[in-house]
Amino acid sequence: MGPADPPLVLVLARMEPQKNLALALKAFAELVKVRPARLLILGEGAQRTKLEALAARLGIAGQVAMPGYVPDVAAHLAQASVLLLSSRYEGYPAVVVEALAADVPVVSTDCTPCLVSLIDRPIRGEVVPAATPATLAQALARALDLPFASARERAYAVAHHDAAASGAAYLALFDGLAGAAPA
Repeated sequence: MGPADPPLVLVLARMEPQKNLALALKAFAELVKVRPARLLILGEGAQRTKLEALAARLGIAGQVAMPGYVPDVAAHLAQASVLLLSSRYEGYPAVVVEALAADVPVVSTDCTPCLVSLIDRPIRGEVVPAATPATLAQALARALDLPFASARERAYAVAHHDAAASGAAYLALFDGLAGAAPA
């Protein structure tokens, strides 16, 4: 598959205050002032009605789709030009790992310290320290200018999350511990 036209900004998040989807909508509204794009929010939650109303107030409802929860996001990641993470805080965001593994750059708020190791090169996207609608929109525009495919450069950042790689590392740990045990 290739990039969607116009480009697709993908959000994978529960519609809850922690995810700060109002910021995502406002940033997208700023982005479409300077270039065409579409926003797809996959997730469900208590803030759906408020977010739909905000999209209408911002004049972007026609460019935003919120189909709800989707159990398999692979097809959507294959069409995405960028993943947007607008959270106020996160632990270890699995959606970032999923996006990078699918060769999709990520634009994120500075919501968790682990992003520094995942998004450590411009080809992988950008962490926006002082996230405002304008700064996120600018980062999204830069991400949309990145090559659609990165020759696995994005996926390399999360290759250790692969089940086979994780299993091999786990077994190697036990092999090392067994070899280091006193006689």
